[in-house]
Amino acid sequence: MSDRATVPAVGVAALLGLTVLLGAAVAGAALTVASVDSPPSAALTLSVSDDRLTIAHAGGDDLDVRELRLRVRVDGEELSHQPSVPFFSARGFESGPSGPFNPAADPEWTAGETATLRVAGTNEPPIRPGSRVVVRISHRDAPIARLSATSSGAEKRGEISRNGMRRVETGRDESSEEETVAASRSTPPARGRPW
Repeated sequence: MSDRATVPAVGVAALLGLTVLLGAAVAGAALTVASVDSPPSAALTLSVSDDRLTIAHAGGDDLDVRELRLRVRVDGEELSHQPSVPFFSARGFESGPSGPFNPAADPEWTAGETATLRVAGTNEPPIRPGSRVVVRISHRDAPIARLSATSSGAEKRGEISRNGMRRVETGRDESSEEETVAASRSTPPARGRPW
């Protein structure tokens, strides 16, 4: 018997087996790369009125706010205190944001929902009428949105009078209004800072 006919058959079988294994490895690698989490895609809008930032989810993927990070800039300068969402009370922000930014709400931010937060007067720089506000939103450190809007509304300047009333002047007109200041304030404002 001759061994000459079996050598090419074994070689062909070995090459065919190697080709199948190589194809399976490439397919497995391609599927692994395709299954890596890509950041969600959503259409978001920003509006700013006085100290209130309102972000609306207009469409796209649902967003889990627990995995989001917000960075706010006013006229090119980052706020000294940034919000960590969701929150109820955070330094530099008024308590009780609305929508999915509030921890009592569903953390899944879906199309049609609006989230609102208010920047406190203790946060710098202040938002004034005409200020350009930019909000960058990241999902697990991957940027998903850069929103910008110009602040509308009246600038409010106030001072405390001796009778415990606060005189508030708005930038819209020359009128003023008075409102009661909470008597529970135990410390005076920092030098050069209004209440």
